[in-house]
Amino acid sequence: LCGASGCGKTTVARLVNGLIPHFFEGKLAGTVCVDGMDSQETEIAAFSDAVGTVFQNPRTQFFNADVDSEIVFGLENRGIARAQLCARLDDVTEELHLQALRGRSVFELSGGEKQRVAIARALMMNPDILLFDEPTSALDPELTGEVLRVMADLARENMTMIVVTHEMGFARSAANKVL
Repeated sequence: LCGASGCGKTTVARLVNGLIPHFFEGKLAGTVCVDGMDSQETEIAAFSDAVGTVFQNPRTQFFNADVDSEIVFGLENRGIARAQLCARLDDVTEELHLQALRGRSVFELSGGEKQRVAIARALMMNPDILLFDEPTSALDPELTGEVLRVMADLARENMTMIVVTHEMGFARSAANKVL
């Protein structure tokens, strides 16, 4: 999803992940259905299970001081058994090549590392859709490449992703459709 600043890309993202109408007020006309769920009739928890979101600035969505706790945060709040939680953490960190970040403070991570941790946390919930809202806008070119490589890997695995981006090269290379 591409477009000029202020054209409504983030608003569309908030419709897709259920933040509108659950957390942002306004007049919503019509129906928003995502993964078979009507946003006005479905609890936000069900939306967050189906749509994993990675925001522009991962610090705004971090709740824990260490990487492992941050990645398991969503599943831990669902009351998942510890053994299952640890196994899923191992799988996701291996898939995203994050083993070297395990046990570290989130405050010591680079911007790209933080964004990769945010992706891991979203993937932990095993969502049907991953939504990225400008995931590379605050990163330098090297860190942008790091995050885009992770996203390209997910695209190759047929992960359904909606990406709000100004990175047209990435959009062309990884997307089935560009709006």
